[in-house]
This record gives sequence, C-alpha cells and structure tokens, in this order.
Amino acid sequence: MAEILKENIDITKQIEWHIRPLTFPVGIKFIKDNETVDDGRYCKPTEKYNLCQYLSLARYDRCHQDVYYVKKEDIICSMALVALGFNDWPEDWTNGEKFLNIHHKNLEDSQESVRSVPLMPKGELSGLIIGPLEKMDVRPDLVFLAILPGQLNRISEGYQWFNSGGLNVKYSGICGVCGWTVVKAYLEKTLVVGFPCQGSRRFGNYQDIELIVGISSEILDEFLDGLEKTYVTGHSYPIGIGMYPNPSHAPHYRIIEWPNKVERA
Repeated sequence: MAEILKENIDITKQIEWHIRPLTFPVGIKFIKDNETVDDGRYCKPTEKYNLCQYLSLARYDRCHQDVYYVKKEDIICSMALVALGFNDWPEDWTNGEKFLNIHHKNLEDSQESVRSVPLMPKGELSGLIIGPLEKMDVRPDLVFLAILPGQLNRISEGYQWFNSGGLNVKYSGICGVCGWTVVKAYLEKTLVVGFPCQGSRRFGNYQDIELIVGISSEILDEFLDGLEKTYVTGHSYPIGIGMYPNPSHAPHYRIIEWPNKVERA
C-alpha cells in the first residue's frame, strides 16, 4: 500500500507541475460486484451526494475528509445511478417524455439524448473509491481533473504525443460528469474531455470557467510521458507569452533528439 501511495503522489506531482489545475487531481477506483473492500480504511459518507459532488469533495479535499468508499445507497442522483449501472432508466426517460419541451422540441431527439449516454453494464459495480489521488492507497482506474480552457492545451499535447489527430468531444446536455466523462473514459480506456452539466455546476461547485477530464489508467503512463516530452520541447502551462519581430518560428520551440533526456530545472 505504501508503494502505491507513493506512486499516486508522484503522479499527482507530475500533473500539478505540467497542468496546474486549480483543484486536486482525483482518483477513482471502480469496485466490481465480486470484490471486497475493507470499509474501515475509508471514510463512510454520512449523507447522500451526487457523484459529481463526491468528486468535488475530493478535488477540494474539503475538511481533509480523505478517501471515500461510495456505494449505491450513498448516491442520490438518479442519473448517476443509471450511468454507473446500479439502476435502469425509468420509462419516461427512454421514451423521451422526461426531457420533451425541457431539453428538446422533438420526441426523437429527447430519446436519443438518453440513449446516447455512456453507461456501465448493469450490475457490474458494487461501489467506488474516490479521493484526492495523492491520498489513495489503491491504484485508480481513472484520474479525474477539473481544468481551465487554457490548460486543455497541455492535456491535448500530452495525449497527442502518442495519438494521431486530436481530441473529439461529444456531449448531450445531461450526465456531463458521470456518463460523458467518467464512464466514457473508463469504458473506452482513453482520455475524455467533458463539460459539467447544469446539475454538476448547480450542485457540485463546478465553475463556469471549468472543463473536466477523465484519464483512464490504461493510458496514464503514456499521457504523463507525453506531458514531459512536450514540456522539454517548449510547451508549458502557464503558456508563455512573447512578442517577436516577425519570427520565422517562435524561438522557444525546439526539436529534441530522443532518447536524450533534458532535465527539468
């Protein structure tokens, strides 16, 4: 456990150096239905919260409440319960009536919004361990960040170091944190940029200026390596601003001959 904790601290330091999020990186461990967890090692919620609220408790580390073990009965949000595979959609959601004349003019569009939300397989999970990454003594399945738009430059650079093309974002207006970011990144084993939904902004303390990111543990090492590699070629956050007299190319960009290592000061 001590070794895993140290690894998580190191990952947190790398993320905070390269991206500098305003709040703590969060670790999420998905507990499968046949797994057992020592409840005594983690904080037990005394109240029910939305999933997006648990993530904010962790990213702000409110009152140093450490790491939570969250089960179905600890979650109050009906949409998060479906996204995590604990419940099915109610019929008035799947038939489109729920969001008709609220989010959508047409019934078919309302049906598609619900149908398109990424969902965990029904009954696969029994709970989640959620906490500030630097305090977790288990390897997370997902690292979750809230970021500023400018920090997305570093996110995309770290991702594109080992991927062709760019990042694509899809969002339907509901389940912005739980479905379209957390579950999508976990199921697709990738990096997902998302938008907090109205509920998470209203109740979960996600600010107008914040975007969210889910990074699967399957690609985390490559992503961190991409952050480091692009840092030493002249990319950093905060983004350096310079005025150059008609430069052919900004002088702070340079080619590095890998595997030569350029040490950070």
